[in-house]
Amino acid sequence: MDVQPDTIVLRAARTRLIDRLEANAGEYCGKHGGYFAVHHIRKMKDLKGKKAWEKHRIALRRNPMVLCIQCHHLLHAGTLPDMRPKDMQK
Repeated sequence: MDVQPDTIVLRAARTRLIDRLEANAGEYCGKHGGYFAVHHIRKMKDLKGKKAWEKHRIALRRNPMVLCIQCHHLLHAGTLPDMRPKDMQK
């Protein structure tokens, strides 16, 4: 009898991201329809010089965010407005 690998966690994480993409809405602005990009909040350079288990933990916490193309461009340009309530802004 072959032992099947435990891949439930990987499927669950992938499904959540796919569900968020299939919602066809930007998570920042709420725009529906059009093209979207997935932005990873943490940088890949955070993984350099780390042990394998540390890389795995950092990669899990990269927090992808589905953005419309316009918001994604504004974010990288540093001009995306902060839409949080004033009391939550740093």
